Amino acid sequence: MQSSKVVATNVALTRSLYKMQTLSISVENAHFYAYHGVFEQEQVVGNEFVVSVTVSLPASDELLNDELSDTISYVDIYDIISEVMKTPSKLIENVGYKIMHTIRSRWDSVEKISVKIEKIAPPIPKIEGKTAILLEFQKK
Repeated sequence: MQSSKVVATNVALTRSLYKMQTLSISVENAHFYAYHGVFEQEQVVGNEFVVSVTVSLPASDELLNDELSDTISYVDIYDIISEVMKTPSKLIENVGYKIMHTIRSRWDSVEKISVKIEKIAPPIPKIEGKTAILLEFQKK
């Protein structure tokens, strides 16, 4: 077992060797069934969507405290995505913007956000794959 003096020395050494710049927190490939789409059929039948969100903020030595209050919980990010996905929109671009705006409003420390929404089976003839949008925000 290490003494507290050794641990404190290791933490100080870590701080001097590594200058933490950015912390990125991601929720990747969250699956939702929702009713987004321009066509009436999409609003009635619905579709499967996959959402990925990455939030970046300045990293600090507070992360060494090992406390959730010093970061952003990925559970909170997921809850925002889930809540926004419940409200039907014609455009997934609009859905992505609402996710981004909600995150920006809740955490002022966020410097960058990336939101990707994939529509798994778009009602477009001859497309066997998926369609997607990617929105990115970065503070100036």
